[in-house]
Amino acid sequence: MEVWYNFDMVDERSISIKQIADKQRQNRIVTACVGVIVLAVIVAVFFVDYGVIVDKLKGMGFEPSADMSVLIDDIDTTSRGDIVLRASKPVLLERAEFNNTCESHDLELSVLGCYTAGQIYIYNVENEELDGVRQSTLAHELLHAVWDRMPSSEREEFMPLLQEIYDGNIDEWQTRLERYPEESFYDELHSIIGTEVSIGDLSGVLVEHYSKYFESQNKIVGYYEAYSERFQELKEEADELYAEITANQERINAETVNYNDGIVELNVVIEDFNRRAANGSFTSIEAFNTERAVLIRKQAALTKLHQEISDIVDKTNVLIEQYNNNITRTQVLIDSINSNTRTPEAEIKD
Repeated sequence: MEVWYNFDMVDERSISIKQIADKQRQNRIVTACVGVIVLAVIVAVFFVDYGVIVDKLKGMGFEPSADMSVLIDDIDTTSRGDIVLRASKPVLLERAEFNNTCESHDLELSVLGCYTAGQIYIYNVENEELDGVRQSTLAHELLHAVWDRMPSSEREEFMPLLQEIYDGNIDEWQTRLERYPEESFYDELHSIIGTEVSIGDLSGVLVEHYSKYFESQNKIVGYYEAYSERFQELKEEADELYAEITANQERINAETVNYNDGIVELNVVIEDFNRRAANGSFTSIEAFNTERAVLIRKQAALTKLHQEISDIVDKTNVLIEQYNNNITRTQVLIDSINSNTRTPEAEIKD
């Protein structure tokens, strides 16, 4: 039996096997490269978003109260802002618990919230006249949490920008910021600017920065303006009343001096008139009546002046009552945002 080999078939098969081997080797190389690339991407993402990952883990399982959920929705944070906020587990506290948690014991300072040990606490202000105060406070404390997460190099880049805004508002903010430790100055300023200064008054860098956490910073500023305007309205009303009361009191004092001097002068003239009438010094009844008529007019003028003074006094007493009511209303608002309730200050007395 003759055995033969089809060399053409063997050659073709040999080439086919070689091609398969090359392709498998290429696939292993590609797979290895892809694996390296994927690993590199994972490592890069891990380092770039490490803080976000940590915050997501911190916020897992956080369930805000019904009232806090409303506030969170109201301030309309971005996804990044929401991650930081939920990682900070914000809660509303009543007076006693808030004071113990936030160490709020300064009678002269209304503490509305605090960020401590990585958590946000908000004083549960329920005065309807101060709508917006809790939203503004929540946003303010969120920015403290943001500052806490910023690397020192980034903070140093922002400090000159924050300082520039402060210099333009120093009359309004200086006393307020002096209450904080020096090392907290820029931290506090960062939160104040982010919740109280409109976008139009900020540099592009700051606008971009705050937009990372709030969908609309102007909306956040609106909450601050909503409740602070109530205090401003009462202050302007009190200033107007005080100015009018002061002017009236000065007028009352001046007119009272005029009235008293007029009475003394009139009594001297009347005494002289009566003496001369008694000893027959008048040469005619016409001269007597003429001089008597002058005295009567002076007396009538003084009576009118007395009535005017009395009217001003009555009007001023009404203004004083309005002023004191204003002070009381203002104090009620202050008490509602100060967990250490104060008694009203001294009032203007009648």
